[in-house]
Amino acid sequence: MRNFVENASKNSLNNWIKNSVKSQMLKWADQGGGAVYDEELRTDTGKCWLSECFSAKFLQLLRSSPFGFTLVELLVVIAIIGVLIAILLPAVQAAREAARRMSCSNQVKQLGLAVHTFHDTRQGLPPVHIGYGKPSLYVLIYPFMEQPALYEKLGSLSPRSTMDGDLRNWFRDTTKTINGVTRTQADKNGAASISIMTCPTRRSGIAYANSIDAGGGEWKDGSGPQSDYAVVFTARQGDAEIWGYSNGATEATNSNEWTSHRYSVNNVDGPFRIGIITYTDSYITASGTAGNKYSKDSGAEIASWQSRDEMAWWSDGSTNQIIFGEKHIPQEILGVCTAEAGTDLRHRATDCTYTYLRGHNPGIGTWLKGVIRNRNADLTNGNPLATGPNDLSYSGTDRNPNDMPFGSYHPGICQFVLGDGSVRGVSVTTLPKILTRLSCVNDGNTDSLY
Repeated sequence: MRNFVENASKNSLNNWIKNSVKSQMLKWADQGGGAVYDEELRTDTGKCWLSECFSAKFLQLLRSSPFGFTLVELLVVIAIIGVLIAILLPAVQAAREAARRMSCSNQVKQLGLAVHTFHDTRQGLPPVHIGYGKPSLYVLIYPFMEQPALYEKLGSLSPRSTMDGDLRNWFRDTTKTINGVTRTQADKNGAASISIMTCPTRRSGIAYANSIDAGGGEWKDGSGPQSDYAVVFTARQGDAEIWGYSNGATEATNSNEWTSHRYSVNNVDGPFRIGIITYTDSYITASGTAGNKYSKDSGAEIASWQSRDEMAWWSDGSTNQIIFGEKHIPQEILGVCTAEAGTDLRHRATDCTYTYLRGHNPGIGTWLKGVIRNRNADLTNGNPLATGPNDLSYSGTDRNPNDMPFGSYHPGICQFVLGDGSVRGVSVTTLPKILTRLSCVNDGNTDSLY
């Protein structure tokens, strides 16, 4: 009985299919589609299905029928996709920024490790600089941050092999050859492609400053590779000054200048000071006691230099000492190096080269930053961290970026390297006086960034 019912059902279904399809085919034929034959719709076995029973002409008819989304359905799909993008995009961007921030942290950490390696190798901390136009601390630690070839190339600019070549002129377009060494475009690109010196959140690739004057021409200072990090600097008296010079050939010839002058090395109580420098006899004879010579002279002839301080200089402890930080570069002047005096201070020297000393003020130095200008005696003042890449709320009427020296493009934090080589993401709301105390090596305060 059951088989009878199933067979009857199949026969009824096949008959219905045959009649329905034939009816449609006849309509199509009446419209000019051509002849229709019953043989094309055979269902003799009772087992065929549509794929076996439909003729080629009927399939063509099906293909010519209108299929697709209605306008309302299409709009609903687009709206759903838009909502999904709105939900996922911030999460993707946050993940990418987290990766960039970690990369930035790892890169600035290499600077701290290079300082420790330099100390272990040379039995002292790297000098903050060895004179005007001469290598900065960054260049002096090149061999310890996997840049020995570049260090040797810059060292070859000196006939004395004491790293006293004039980098100020080496990186200018108007100067091509120093001490018989000709600078090429490859030299410029190589020096500007050290990934450790830039933060991927802010920029990547070649970072090179071409210093310009107020008229748009080449200025004498500032050209060279750029960096997103600054050496922390502080001094006891007035503006933080970094010449570290006296009006004599050696520190002993004018001890008063080295003891009390605001330019003197003894005025500095930040993590790094100028090296102990010995000049050539011929240069001493020619210069005498001229105040614009020695560490202020880009042409000074250095016979030798050495570290001034060992790690014991950080008497508050390495974990209570900040030594590098991300420097504030407002987004509107990223990549701009206008070094000429009298130009808009918002643009002045903020993103110039880090490779050599080009002025006595740490802000003008662009790679050397004091956490406060005109620090008070009890270390209770200081400048705030920039709140973001578009922060232009500098103190004073000139809107000088030197009044807000540290800041990053990371949301809510600025990264600093401590003396022990660790990296801390510091909230931009951190009290300025805490950074001031952490920049001083021997104030007796033990403020923590934890």
